[in-house]
Amino acid sequence: MNILEIHNLEVVYRIGRRNVLALRDVTLMMRKGEIRAIVGESGSGKSTLAAAILRVLPSNARITKGKIIFDGIDILNISEKEMQKIRGSRIGIIFQDPSATFNPVMKICDHIAELLYVHKRLRWEEGIKIAETLAKRFGIPSERVYDYPHQLSGGMKQRFCIAMAIATNPDLIIADEPTTALDVVTQMQVLSMLRDLRDEYGTSIMFITHDLSLALSISDNITVMYSGEIVEEASTEDIRKEPLHPYTQMLMECIPRVRSKIDFRRFDIEKIELPNTQGCPFSNRCRYARDQCLKEDPPLIDLGGRKVRCWMYA
Repeated sequence: MNILEIHNLEVVYRIGRRNVLALRDVTLMMRKGEIRAIVGESGSGKSTLAAAILRVLPSNARITKGKIIFDGIDILNISEKEMQKIRGSRIGIIFQDPSATFNPVMKICDHIAELLYVHKRLRWEEGIKIAETLAKRFGIPSERVYDYPHQLSGGMKQRFCIAMAIATNPDLIIADEPTTALDVVTQMQVLSMLRDLRDEYGTSIMFITHDLSLALSISDNITVMYSGEIVEEASTEDIRKEPLHPYTQMLMECIPRVRSKIDFRRFDIEKIELPNTQGCPFSNRCRYARDQCLKEDPPLIDLGGRKVRCWMYA
């Protein structure tokens, strides 16, 4: 059963006098208990997708087309008051910058107690006890919940962010690049915690990242985005064995491997251009581009169990 269904979603940003299409015809399904990685470089639309699901797009953005169905609820057609009951309660969020998540003048325990009071109507004292329990669960001494955010390391703050995201037992967690500011060891600890959450509670997780190697290490399925479009969608094992889209292939080639060398001359920064505005957005960076690619944007082609947006497979 699907916990999340996105159909033909389009998001437009108003920048000056121009309308910029940030998401184009995005269709995505997530099963209950699935970990799905959304992978792509900066500007590919990953965070815009997360903001659209949570209905927290900036004021200059609007959804112009499509549907978002969360557990049978069309969240684009409910009131903000109804959405507030879902956001933070049934859909948890882990932000990229843990420092920006917390109010600097509130203790960590008060953040969690306030969340549980608003969404679960628990008494403040009960919320603080739950905060202590969550801290122990994530390997943090319980007394640290009485600290202010600036007193914690980056790794501790990120673990408390995860604790806040799961405090209400959500059905879906959106993790928006939660390991970007962390060292490699702490990154692996965070990934392990997210996998344990899924295994223990059956929580669905949307893991947003620009790092394909992290996506390969945590996810069941991977969706690759480029310039606001889904360009490839497949199981993690299929992506690992045989990436189909030229952009996915390029991302795979950038992953360092033992006893292998990356020819960085192939990724000369002077040759990297903005996405093509006509035809396939990746065509001006693609080694296989042909005339049709420069003129027409390919459809998302279903190859039986996986999808790819490329004329080579049409």
